[in-house]
Amino acid sequence: MRVVDTAGQAPHIPVLLRPLLAAVAPVRGVWLDGTFGAGGYSRALLEAGAEKVIGVDRDPLAFEMAASWAGNWGARLELVQGVFSRLDDYGQDLDGVVLDIGVSSMQIDQAERGFSFMKDGPLDMRMSQEGRSAADIVNTADEDELADAYQARKGFAYGVNGKAQSQPQLLEASLKTVDMAYQNLESVELGVTTVDHYFDTLGGIARAVKRARGGQTTPVYIGDQTQGTGKVRSLQEQIALETRARTLNPKFYESLLAHKGEGVRQIEAHVSNTLGWSATTETVEPWVYQRLTETFVLDEVMRNRLATLNPRSSARLAGRLIEASERNYWQPDPETMAALQSAADEIEDRIEGIAAE
Repeated sequence: MRVVDTAGQAPHIPVLLRPLLAAVAPVRGVWLDGTFGAGGYSRALLEAGAEKVIGVDRDPLAFEMAASWAGNWGARLELVQGVFSRLDDYGQDLDGVVLDIGVSSMQIDQAERGFSFMKDGPLDMRMSQEGRSAADIVNTADEDELADAYQARKGFAYGVNGKAQSQPQLLEASLKTVDMAYQNLESVELGVTTVDHYFDTLGGIARAVKRARGGQTTPVYIGDQTQGTGKVRSLQEQIALETRARTLNPKFYESLLAHKGEGVRQIEAHVSNTLGWSATTETVEPWVYQRLTETFVLDEVMRNRLATLNPRSSARLAGRLIEASERNYWQPDPETMAALQSAADEIEDRIEGIAAE
């Protein structure tokens, strides 16, 4: 994949570019652009009078896109593939640093990068385009690897020098003292099976605590203050409630399917997030997977409907249910498992047929 800025114009215009230039005028000296992206800030700083700009970005595609104009600035523009959390490594004695923090629309616009909710594509999600993809991790990582990921991301604390640094021993000691994990629902529209950040964070905590406590399971609770009177449920109760009231509720999934292919992707997301809870907390009851299989895969009319609207998402949905069985999160009878595998194969054949056409 190659994206080239053939017109020499950035595909994205920074919202705060003019206020920034006005605030720091006159622009002089050496600047570091820690989120180079489409190069909007770097180019504007150079045009405004900066002697040099060091542009840093994690995504090598950003520099491919800048190839049509970056050379015009010669030694005044230095491009470095890196991350803004390590800015000290990229420049000293700087006159200014600019960071455009937030979601990068360039990656979201490209379905093949795997960041978009609106476009169907492979689950890649590698900003640096190096290492394992998100699909590799989701499909091959064991439960302890998920705990490792949580501890690696969250195990930082401020030291006596005032800088954040990795403190794995401190986090490990804290995890050993945890008696329960708790999460409030953020809104009535977003349940624990709707989006992945619930199991990614809370599930990661629960798995890390279990390991730190020598395999002792930690209870997980969900606080629901979204409809007046607050209620507290166990995670198992919350998943069961959402499965019945949302995922398996015809009024719910038919409203999703009104949006056609995107609706199928949303149903698949509910199944994938449910699998995530099994991987991190082991709190999903087997009947959940059985009913999901019966409703969306074994029902021939529904299966064909989903596969027609969004064959790739429907294939992933069936694959998640098979994976749940392979990981022993549920044990369907041989007849059900054979029917599930046959249905999954049928969907894959449909995809290959579409590709051949």
